[in-house]
Amino acid sequence: MKKIIIIVLLAAILFFVEFFWFNFIGKDFVPNLLLLLVVFIALNFGKYHALWAALVAGFIKDSFSIHPVEINMFSFLACALFISYMQKYIFHEFSWLTQVLIVCLVCLFNFIVQYALQFNVVNLSFLSAVRYVLLPEMVMTVLLSIPIFKQLKKCALKLSV
Repeated sequence: MKKIIIIVLLAAILFFVEFFWFNFIGKDFVPNLLLLLVVFIALNFGKYHALWAALVAGFIKDSFSIHPVEINMFSFLACALFISYMQKYIFHEFSWLTQVLIVCLVCLFNFIVQYALQFNVVNLSFLSAVRYVLLPEMVMTVLLSIPIFKQLKKCALKLSV
């Protein structure tokens, strides 16, 4: 129960950081910090807590989103299951390089799921979506993944004592 409360608090903090980044730093290169939280929780605490993190992060992002209802929650849940699959069958040892690769793959998977769910709603070609949505988000998310993971690891170590 304590971990779930901490997941909710971390998701709220990361959402507000992402919100302020979007409004004050720039709209072009916004990292998906909530997706990084889901990845971190999945890699360090397992599928059960990753699903909770995905539910909470998706709910928070959907609450403030103009997209159709529950797209972020569904895509984050799919990403949590995708991470657990990758962790079980593909990646066994985690270095910073494999974490970056996992973040890239999860960003790509999240983009594909969200594009498939919004295909009829959004009038944007796939190549334009890749160029204007996927690439900027993936670049910023990957660049921030290592420092964010280090800070989340410090929080996890402090809270586990």
